[in-house]
Amino acid sequence: MAGKISFPPVWILPTLAAVILSLSAAIEIQLAYNERVADVWQFHVLISATVGFWLTFPLAYQIYKFRRIAQKEINESRRSLRRTTEYLISTSDSVPFGIITLDKSRKIIFQNKRHKEWFGEGMNKRCEDLFMGRYRCDACLIDEVFKTGKSVTKRVTIGERSYEIASSLFIVPRGATLVMEVFSDITDLEQTRRRLTDMETTISRTDKLATLGQLAAGVAHEINTPLANISLIAESIEKHSASEEEKKKLAIIRGQVDSAAKTVRDLLSYIRADISEAEKVDLNALIEETIWFVSQKRHAKITITTELSPPAPKVLGSKSQLQQVFVNIISNAYDAMREAGNMTVTTGVQGSDVFISVRDTGKGITPEEMKRLFQPFYTTKKGTGTGLGLTIARDIVERHRGRIKVESEPGQGATFTIFIPATP
Repeated sequence: MAGKISFPPVWILPTLAAVILSLSAAIEIQLAYNERVADVWQFHVLISATVGFWLTFPLAYQIYKFRRIAQKEINESRRSLRRTTEYLISTSDSVPFGIITLDKSRKIIFQNKRHKEWFGEGMNKRCEDLFMGRYRCDACLIDEVFKTGKSVTKRVTIGERSYEIASSLFIVPRGATLVMEVFSDITDLEQTRRRLTDMETTISRTDKLATLGQLAAGVAHEINTPLANISLIAESIEKHSASEEEKKKLAIIRGQVDSAAKTVRDLLSYIRADISEAEKVDLNALIEETIWFVSQKRHAKITITTELSPPAPKVLGSKSQLQQVFVNIISNAYDAMREAGNMTVTTGVQGSDVFISVRDTGKGITPEEMKRLFQPFYTTKKGTGTGLGLTIARDIVERHRGRIKVESEPGQGATFTIFIPATP
Protein backbone atom coordinates (compact mmCIF):
# COMPACT_ATOMS: atom_id res chain seq x y z
CA MET A 1 0.00 0.00 0.00
CA ALA A 2 1.13 3.54 -0.71
CA GLY A 3 0.36 4.74 2.90
CA LYS A 4 -0.65 3.25 6.24
CA ILE A 5 -4.08 4.12 7.70
CA SER A 6 -3.83 5.08 11.45
CA PHE A 7 -6.83 5.28 13.81
CA PRO A 8 -6.87 7.16 17.22
CA PRO A 9 -6.64 5.05 20.40
CA VAL A 10 -9.86 3.28 21.31
CA TRP A 11 -10.36 5.10 24.68
CA ILE A 12 -10.25 8.65 23.27
CA LEU A 13 -13.70 8.83 21.66
CA PRO A 14 -15.72 7.33 24.61
CA THR A 15 -13.87 9.52 27.14
CA LEU A 16 -14.51 12.63 25.07
CA ALA A 17 -18.18 11.70 24.77
CA ALA A 18 -18.49 11.09 28.57
CA VAL A 19 -16.95 14.47 29.39
CA ILE A 20 -19.30 16.28 27.02
CA LEU A 21 -22.34 14.39 28.36
CA SER A 22 -21.41 15.08 32.03
CA LEU A 23 -20.98 18.77 31.29
CA SER A 24 -24.27 18.91 29.45
CA ALA A 25 -26.09 17.11 32.31
CA ALA A 26 -24.83 19.68 34.85
CA ILE A 27 -25.93 22.56 32.68
CA GLU A 28 -29.36 20.96 32.10
CA ILE A 29 -29.89 20.52 35.85
CA GLN A 30 -29.02 24.17 36.47
CA LEU A 31 -31.35 25.33 33.70
CA ALA A 32 -34.16 23.11 34.99
CA TYR A 33 -33.69 24.43 38.49
CA ASN A 34 -34.15 27.93 37.15
CA GLU A 35 -37.32 26.66 35.34
CA ARG A 36 -35.98 27.44 31.86
CA VAL A 37 -37.33 24.27 30.25
CA ALA A 38 -37.27 25.55 26.64
CA ASP A 39 -33.61 26.40 26.99
CA VAL A 40 -32.99 22.90 28.36
CA TRP A 41 -34.37 21.20 25.27
CA GLN A 42 -32.48 23.52 22.94
CA PHE A 43 -29.30 22.91 24.84
CA HIS A 44 -29.94 19.14 24.79
CA VAL A 45 -30.28 19.18 21.01
CA LEU A 46 -27.09 21.24 20.65
CA ILE A 47 -25.13 18.95 22.94
CA SER A 48 -26.42 15.83 21.11
CA ALA A 49 -25.39 17.28 17.74
CA THR A 50 -21.98 18.18 19.15
CA VAL A 51 -21.44 14.71 20.57
CA GLY A 52 -22.63 13.12 17.31
CA PHE A 53 -20.23 15.27 15.28
CA TRP A 54 -17.23 14.44 17.45
CA LEU A 55 -18.10 10.76 17.38
CA THR A 56 -18.59 10.53 13.56
CA PHE A 57 -16.06 13.04 12.23
CA PRO A 58 -12.87 10.96 12.92
CA LEU A 59 -14.47 7.87 11.40
CA ALA A 60 -15.62 9.79 8.32
CA TYR A 61 -12.17 11.30 7.96
CA GLN A 62 -10.51 7.89 8.15
CA ILE A 63 -12.93 6.52 5.53
CA TYR A 64 -12.13 9.46 3.24
CA LYS A 65 -8.42 8.95 3.75
CA PHE A 66 -8.72 5.20 3.06
CA ARG A 67 -10.64 5.87 -0.18
CA ARG A 68 -7.96 8.26 -1.40
CA ILE A 69 -5.21 5.73 -0.73
CA ALA A 70 -7.25 2.90 -2.33
CA GLN A 71 -8.04 5.01 -5.43
CA LYS A 72 -4.38 5.91 -5.79
CA GLU A 73 -3.40 2.27 -5.72
CA ILE A 74 -6.14 1.35 -8.22
CA ASN A 75 -4.93 4.07 -10.61
CA GLU A 76 -1.35 2.90 -10.24
CA SER A 77 -2.40 -0.72 -10.92
CA ARG A 78 -4.28 0.40 -14.03
CA ARG A 79 -1.24 2.29 -15.31
CA SER A 80 0.98 -0.71 -14.60
CA LEU A 81 -1.44 -3.03 -16.39
CA ARG A 82 -1.61 -0.65 -19.37
CA ARG A 83 2.21 -0.46 -19.54
CA THR A 84 2.47 -4.25 -19.35
CA THR A 85 -0.18 -4.68 -22.06
CA GLU A 86 1.55 -2.16 -24.34
CA TYR A 87 4.89 -3.89 -23.74
CA LEU A 88 3.46 -7.32 -24.61
CA ILE A 89 1.77 -5.98 -27.76
CA SER A 90 4.96 -4.17 -28.79
CA THR A 91 6.97 -7.35 -28.22
CA SER A 92 4.55 -9.47 -30.25
CA ASP A 93 4.60 -6.88 -33.06
CA SER A 94 8.40 -6.88 -33.23
CA VAL A 95 8.88 -10.63 -33.69
CA PRO A 96 9.22 -11.98 -37.27
CA PHE A 97 6.20 -14.24 -36.82
CA GLY A 98 2.47 -13.85 -37.35
CA ILE A 99 0.60 -14.53 -34.08
CA ILE A 100 -3.11 -14.95 -33.43
CA THR A 101 -5.17 -16.33 -30.53
CA LEU A 102 -8.57 -17.92 -31.10
CA ASP A 103 -11.43 -19.18 -28.97
CA LYS A 104 -13.34 -22.44 -29.39
CA SER A 105 -15.58 -20.89 -32.05
CA ARG A 106 -12.38 -20.15 -34.05
CA LYS A 107 -12.90 -16.39 -33.62
CA ILE A 108 -9.70 -14.35 -33.59
CA ILE A 109 -9.27 -12.65 -30.19
CA PHE A 110 -5.80 -11.20 -30.79
CA GLN A 111 -3.74 -10.58 -33.94
CA ASN A 112 -0.26 -9.08 -34.03
CA LYS A 113 1.05 -6.59 -36.59
CA ARG A 114 2.99 -9.12 -38.69
CA HIS A 115 -0.05 -11.35 -39.12
CA LYS A 116 -2.12 -8.35 -40.25
CA GLU A 117 0.56 -7.41 -42.81
CA TRP A 118 0.54 -10.93 -44.23
CA PHE A 119 -3.17 -11.74 -44.21
CA GLY A 120 -5.11 -8.52 -43.48
CA GLU A 121 -7.27 -7.39 -40.57
CA GLY A 122 -8.74 -10.39 -38.76
CA MET A 123 -9.82 -9.22 -35.28
CA ASN A 124 -13.19 -10.72 -34.25
CA LYS A 125 -13.36 -12.70 -37.51
CA ARG A 126 -13.45 -16.48 -37.75
CA CYS A 127 -10.21 -17.84 -39.16
CA GLU A 128 -11.97 -19.48 -42.13
CA ASP A 129 -13.45 -16.08 -43.05
CA LEU A 130 -10.00 -14.45 -42.93
CA PHE A 131 -8.42 -17.07 -45.21
CA MET A 132 -11.44 -17.57 -47.46
CA GLY A 133 -10.36 -18.13 -51.08
CA ARG A 134 -6.66 -18.29 -50.15
CA TYR A 135 -6.38 -21.41 -48.02
CA ARG A 136 -8.61 -24.22 -46.83
CA CYS A 137 -7.69 -26.51 -43.94
CA ASP A 138 -8.10 -30.22 -44.65
CA ALA A 139 -8.23 -30.82 -40.87
CA CYS A 140 -8.69 -27.93 -38.44
CA LEU A 141 -5.65 -27.60 -36.20
CA ILE A 142 -7.60 -25.50 -33.69
CA ASP A 143 -10.21 -28.19 -33.05
CA GLU A 144 -7.47 -30.80 -32.71
CA VAL A 145 -5.56 -28.72 -30.14
CA PHE A 146 -8.70 -28.05 -28.07
CA LYS A 147 -9.55 -31.75 -28.21
CA THR A 148 -6.15 -33.25 -27.39
CA GLY A 149 -4.45 -30.38 -25.55
CA LYS A 150 -1.27 -31.12 -27.52
CA SER A 151 0.68 -28.75 -29.75
CA VAL A 152 0.43 -29.34 -33.50
CA THR A 153 2.68 -28.14 -36.34
CA LYS A 154 1.74 -28.05 -40.02
CA ARG A 155 3.19 -26.65 -43.25
CA VAL A 156 0.83 -24.93 -45.67
CA THR A 157 0.94 -22.83 -48.81
CA ILE A 158 -1.11 -19.62 -48.79
CA GLY A 159 -0.97 -17.71 -52.07
CA GLU A 160 2.61 -17.88 -53.32
CA ARG A 161 4.21 -18.19 -49.87
CA SER A 162 4.88 -21.20 -47.65
CA TYR A 163 4.21 -21.10 -43.90
CA GLU A 164 4.75 -23.33 -40.91
CA ILE A 165 1.91 -23.05 -38.36
CA ALA A 166 2.50 -24.04 -34.73
CA SER A 167 -0.75 -24.32 -32.72
CA SER A 168 -0.86 -24.76 -28.93
CA LEU A 169 -3.13 -24.14 -25.95
CA PHE A 170 -3.00 -20.68 -24.39
CA ILE A 171 -4.52 -20.58 -20.90
CA VAL A 172 -5.49 -17.12 -19.64
CA PRO A 173 -5.12 -16.83 -15.80
CA ARG A 174 -8.60 -16.92 -14.22
CA GLY A 175 -10.01 -16.76 -17.76
CA ALA A 176 -10.82 -18.78 -20.87
CA THR A 177 -8.66 -21.36 -22.61
CA LEU A 178 -7.60 -20.21 -26.07
CA VAL A 179 -5.42 -21.50 -28.91
CA MET A 180 -2.36 -19.56 -30.02
CA GLU A 181 -1.14 -20.01 -33.60
CA VAL A 182 2.32 -18.86 -34.65
CA PHE A 183 2.90 -18.46 -38.41
CA SER A 184 6.51 -18.69 -39.70
CA ASP A 185 7.24 -17.68 -43.31
CA ILE A 186 9.46 -20.50 -44.60
CA THR A 187 9.32 -19.59 -48.30
CA ASP A 188 12.99 -18.63 -48.45
CA LEU A 189 13.89 -21.74 -46.46
CA GLU A 190 11.99 -23.92 -48.93
CA GLN A 191 13.71 -22.22 -51.85
CA THR A 192 17.09 -22.74 -50.20
CA ARG A 193 16.21 -26.39 -49.60
CA ARG A 194 15.23 -26.81 -53.25
CA ARG A 195 18.48 -25.16 -54.33
CA LEU A 196 20.42 -27.53 -52.11
CA THR A 197 18.53 -30.46 -53.62
CA ASP A 198 19.29 -29.17 -57.13
CA MET A 199 22.92 -28.72 -56.14
CA GLU A 200 23.09 -32.28 -54.83
CA THR A 201 21.51 -33.49 -58.07
CA THR A 202 24.05 -31.49 -60.07
CA ILE A 203 26.93 -32.88 -58.03
CA SER A 204 25.61 -36.40 -58.49
CA ARG A 205 25.18 -35.77 -62.21
CA THR A 206 28.72 -34.38 -62.42
CA ASP A 207 30.13 -37.44 -60.69
CA LYS A 208 28.30 -39.72 -63.09
CA LEU A 209 29.47 -37.69 -66.05
CA ALA A 210 33.05 -37.85 -64.81
CA THR A 211 32.80 -41.61 -64.61
CA LEU A 212 31.11 -41.74 -68.00
CA GLY A 213 33.77 -39.42 -69.42
CA GLN A 214 36.55 -41.70 -68.29
CA LEU A 215 34.76 -44.66 -69.82
CA ALA A 216 33.99 -42.82 -73.07
CA ALA A 217 37.53 -41.50 -73.42
CA GLY A 218 38.86 -45.01 -72.95
CA VAL A 219 36.66 -46.73 -75.51
CA ALA A 220 36.08 -43.95 -78.06
CA HIS A 221 39.17 -44.78 -80.06
CA GLU A 222 38.41 -48.51 -79.91
CA ILE A 223 34.90 -47.88 -81.24
CA ASN A 224 35.64 -45.19 -83.82
CA THR A 225 38.47 -47.06 -85.52
CA PRO A 226 36.42 -50.20 -86.34
CA LEU A 227 33.46 -48.05 -87.38
CA ALA A 228 35.66 -46.03 -89.75
CA ASN A 229 37.08 -49.26 -91.22
CA ILE A 230 33.60 -50.74 -91.70
CA SER A 231 32.46 -47.54 -93.44
CA LEU A 232 35.48 -47.51 -95.78
CA ILE A 233 35.07 -51.19 -96.67
CA ALA A 234 31.35 -50.76 -97.30
CA GLU A 235 32.05 -47.74 -99.53
CA SER A 236 34.69 -49.68 -101.47
CA ILE A 237 32.42 -52.68 -102.01
CA GLU A 238 29.60 -50.36 -103.03
CA LYS A 239 31.74 -48.82 -105.77
CA HIS A 240 32.65 -52.20 -107.26
CA SER A 241 29.29 -53.87 -106.82
CA ALA A 242 27.15 -54.37 -109.87
CA SER A 243 23.98 -55.31 -108.05
CA GLU A 244 21.61 -52.52 -107.07
CA GLU A 245 20.25 -54.67 -104.24
CA GLU A 246 23.74 -55.01 -102.78
CA LYS A 247 24.37 -51.26 -103.13
CA LYS A 248 21.16 -50.57 -101.22
CA LYS A 249 22.19 -52.92 -98.42
CA LEU A 250 25.68 -51.41 -98.28
CA ALA A 251 24.16 -47.92 -98.06
CA ILE A 252 22.12 -49.08 -95.06
CA ILE A 253 25.28 -50.43 -93.43
CA ARG A 254 27.09 -47.14 -93.99
CA GLY A 255 24.14 -45.19 -92.58
CA GLN A 256 24.08 -47.29 -89.43
CA VAL A 257 27.84 -46.94 -89.02
CA ASP A 258 27.56 -43.14 -89.39
CA SER A 259 24.76 -43.11 -86.79
CA ALA A 260 26.90 -45.08 -84.33
CA ALA A 261 29.87 -42.78 -84.95
CA LYS A 262 27.67 -39.73 -84.39
CA THR A 263 26.50 -41.14 -81.06
CA VAL A 264 30.12 -41.51 -79.94
CA ARG A 265 30.94 -37.95 -81.09
CA ASP A 266 27.87 -36.54 -79.28
CA LEU A 267 28.79 -38.39 -76.14
CA LEU A 268 32.32 -36.99 -76.17
CA SER A 269 31.01 -33.52 -76.97
CA TYR A 270 28.63 -33.71 -74.02
CA ILE A 271 31.39 -34.70 -71.64
CA ARG A 272 34.19 -32.47 -72.86
CA ALA A 273 32.27 -29.26 -73.58
CA ASP A 274 34.51 -26.27 -72.77
CA ILE A 275 34.30 -22.51 -73.40
CA SER A 276 37.82 -21.63 -72.39
CA GLU A 277 38.34 -19.95 -75.81
CA ALA A 278 35.55 -17.41 -75.39
CA GLU A 279 34.91 -14.59 -77.87
CA LYS A 280 32.25 -12.01 -78.62
CA VAL A 281 29.60 -13.70 -80.73
CA ASP A 282 27.18 -11.81 -82.99
CA LEU A 283 24.01 -13.84 -82.46
CA ASN A 284 22.08 -12.41 -85.42
CA ALA A 285 24.83 -13.41 -87.84
CA LEU A 286 25.20 -16.81 -86.20
CA ILE A 287 21.44 -17.47 -86.36
CA GLU A 288 21.25 -16.55 -90.06
CA GLU A 289 24.23 -18.78 -90.82
CA THR A 290 22.72 -21.68 -88.85
CA ILE A 291 19.29 -21.37 -90.53
CA TRP A 292 20.95 -21.45 -93.98
CA PHE A 293 23.10 -24.44 -93.01
CA VAL A 294 20.18 -26.50 -91.62
CA SER A 295 17.82 -25.62 -94.48
CA GLN A 296 20.29 -26.98 -97.06
CA LYS A 297 19.81 -30.45 -95.61
CA ARG A 298 16.02 -30.22 -95.32
CA HIS A 299 13.52 -30.51 -98.11
CA ALA A 300 10.28 -30.06 -96.18
CA LYS A 301 8.03 -27.12 -97.00
CA ILE A 302 8.87 -25.13 -93.91
CA THR A 303 8.44 -21.34 -93.88
CA ILE A 304 11.03 -19.64 -91.68
CA THR A 305 10.46 -16.11 -90.41
CA THR A 306 13.24 -14.23 -88.64
CA GLU A 307 12.69 -11.32 -86.24
CA LEU A 308 16.23 -10.30 -85.38
CA SER A 309 16.80 -7.45 -82.96
CA PRO A 310 18.74 -4.42 -84.16
CA PRO A 311 21.43 -3.79 -83.10
CA ALA A 312 22.71 -7.34 -83.11
CA PRO A 313 22.90 -8.70 -79.54
CA LYS A 314 26.27 -10.10 -78.53
CA VAL A 315 27.34 -12.68 -75.96
CA LEU A 316 30.68 -13.91 -74.70
CA GLY A 317 31.20 -17.57 -75.48
CA SER A 318 32.16 -20.27 -77.96
CA LYS A 319 30.76 -19.63 -81.42
CA SER A 320 31.01 -23.27 -82.50
CA GLN A 321 29.27 -24.56 -79.39
CA LEU A 322 26.48 -22.00 -79.57
CA GLN A 323 25.97 -22.91 -83.20
CA GLN A 324 25.70 -26.54 -82.12
CA VAL A 325 22.87 -25.50 -79.77
CA PHE A 326 21.02 -23.59 -82.49
CA VAL A 327 21.48 -26.40 -85.02
CA ASN A 328 19.97 -28.86 -82.57
CA ILE A 329 16.93 -26.75 -81.65
CA ILE A 330 16.20 -25.62 -85.22
CA SER A 331 16.58 -29.22 -86.47
CA ASN A 332 14.16 -30.38 -83.76
CA ALA A 333 11.66 -27.75 -84.94
CA TYR A 334 11.97 -29.14 -88.50
CA ASP A 335 11.41 -32.67 -87.20
CA ALA A 336 8.36 -31.61 -85.14
CA MET A 337 6.66 -30.13 -88.23
CA ARG A 338 7.70 -33.00 -90.55
CA GLU A 339 6.54 -32.03 -94.04
CA ALA A 340 5.14 -28.49 -93.62
CA GLY A 341 4.73 -25.69 -91.11
CA ASN A 342 5.95 -22.31 -89.92
CA MET A 343 9.02 -21.53 -87.85
CA THR A 344 9.73 -18.15 -86.25
CA VAL A 345 13.19 -17.30 -84.95
CA THR A 346 13.47 -14.20 -82.76
CA THR A 347 16.37 -12.49 -81.03
CA GLY A 348 16.27 -9.63 -78.52
CA VAL A 349 17.30 -8.31 -75.13
CA GLN A 350 15.41 -8.89 -71.89
CA GLY A 351 16.92 -7.20 -68.86
CA SER A 352 20.57 -8.20 -68.66
CA ASP A 353 20.08 -11.23 -70.93
CA VAL A 354 20.03 -11.84 -74.64
CA PHE A 355 17.29 -14.23 -75.75
CA ILE A 356 16.93 -16.44 -78.81
CA SER A 357 13.46 -17.88 -79.37
CA VAL A 358 12.56 -20.68 -81.83
CA ARG A 359 8.81 -21.24 -82.25
CA ASP A 360 7.31 -23.98 -84.45
CA THR A 361 3.80 -25.11 -85.40
CA GLY A 362 4.51 -28.79 -84.92
CA LYS A 363 2.87 -31.52 -82.85
CA GLY A 364 3.89 -30.00 -79.52
CA ILE A 365 5.25 -31.73 -76.42
CA THR A 366 3.20 -33.77 -73.97
CA PRO A 367 3.57 -33.23 -70.19
CA GLU A 368 5.21 -36.64 -69.87
CA GLU A 369 7.72 -35.82 -72.61
CA MET A 370 8.39 -32.44 -71.01
CA LYS A 371 9.52 -34.13 -67.77
CA ARG A 372 12.18 -36.15 -69.64
CA LEU A 373 13.05 -33.60 -72.32
CA PHE A 374 16.65 -33.02 -71.23
CA GLN A 375 17.31 -36.52 -69.94
CA PRO A 376 20.35 -38.15 -71.60
CA PHE A 377 19.51 -40.76 -74.25
CA TYR A 378 15.79 -39.94 -74.16
CA THR A 379 14.36 -39.41 -77.65
CA THR A 380 10.98 -39.43 -79.40
CA LYS A 381 12.65 -39.85 -82.81
CA LYS A 382 12.35 -43.58 -83.19
CA GLY A 383 15.43 -45.02 -84.87
CA THR A 384 17.02 -41.67 -85.83
CA GLY A 385 17.84 -39.72 -82.63
CA THR A 386 20.59 -40.35 -80.10
CA GLY A 387 18.77 -38.66 -77.23
CA LEU A 388 21.77 -36.43 -76.49
CA GLY A 389 21.01 -33.35 -78.59
CA LEU A 390 18.98 -31.35 -76.06
CA THR A 391 21.10 -32.64 -73.18
CA ILE A 392 24.23 -31.31 -74.88
CA ALA A 393 22.42 -28.05 -75.78
CA ARG A 394 21.37 -27.42 -72.17
CA ASP A 395 24.85 -28.25 -70.90
CA ILE A 396 26.45 -25.78 -73.33
CA VAL A 397 23.95 -23.03 -72.45
CA GLU A 398 24.53 -23.55 -68.72
CA ARG A 399 28.29 -23.33 -69.28
CA HIS A 400 27.56 -19.92 -70.83
CA ARG A 401 25.70 -19.02 -67.57
CA GLY A 402 22.38 -19.20 -69.36
CA ARG A 403 19.19 -21.25 -69.31
CA ILE A 404 16.65 -22.79 -71.68
CA LYS A 405 12.91 -22.25 -71.26
CA VAL A 406 10.43 -24.55 -73.03
CA GLU A 407 6.74 -23.77 -73.57
CA SER A 408 4.38 -26.16 -75.34
CA GLU A 409 0.91 -27.64 -75.53
CA PRO A 410 0.18 -30.92 -77.36
CA GLY A 411 -0.92 -30.11 -80.90
CA GLN A 412 -0.06 -26.40 -80.49
CA GLY A 413 3.63 -26.40 -81.36
CA ALA A 414 6.53 -25.53 -79.06
CA THR A 415 8.72 -22.55 -78.22
CA PHE A 416 12.33 -22.92 -77.08
CA THR A 417 13.83 -19.75 -75.62
CA ILE A 418 17.50 -19.49 -74.73
CA PHE A 419 18.69 -16.81 -72.30
CA ILE A 420 22.39 -15.92 -72.12
CA PRO A 421 23.95 -12.93 -70.30
CA ALA A 422 24.64 -10.09 -72.75
CA THR A 423 28.09 -8.60 -73.24
CA PRO A 424 28.75 -4.96 -74.29
